[in-house]
Amino acid sequence: MKKVFQLGLLSLLWCSTHIKAQTFAYQLSFKSSDEIVYEDENEIKAAQQLVNTEQKNFRDFLNKASIDKNIRKEILKFISTDIDKIQNNLAHLVTAPVAKRAKGIHSISFFLKELRTRLEGKEFNEFKVPEIIKKYRQTLTAIMNNESLEKQFKGIGWRSSQMLANAF
Repeated sequence: MKKVFQLGLLSLLWCSTHIKAQTFAYQLSFKSSDEIVYEDENEIKAAQQLVNTEQKNFRDFLNKASIDKNIRKEILKFISTDIDKIQNNLAHLVTAPVAKRAKGIHSISFFLKELRTRLEGKEFNEFKVPEIIKKYRQTLTAIMNNESLEKQFKGIGWRSSQMLANAF
């Protein structure tokens, strides 16, 4: 009985996915290439706006937080110049589809939110931040290049792994 139920759920899930794909293809067939490009640009711009908002929130947080000055300096460099470069590179990455590039840009926002949340909690070791930022960059690069993620998660604790996973 359990297997029959599971098979029923599986076929229902497949049908739902298939219908969604057909609906998307149908909607796509009525759009001109100019409309598709415009939507793609909007998707990237929306993701960039989220990142910009989170950058501002993070700066505000850093102004109030009591964090080691060297760690603060490293974080400020990351949330200003480094993130702007990453966003720009992702927005113009021709080897990845627009949806994947937008997700990559969204991950920056998620990462900043997660990092800020962890730093607000007193149990987080702020001296791990430089290594976590480095791992985030490596993980994002691996995801965008369809590479294995095993290397990025080796040698870091479960909390850092969870933090990176939450960013994606």
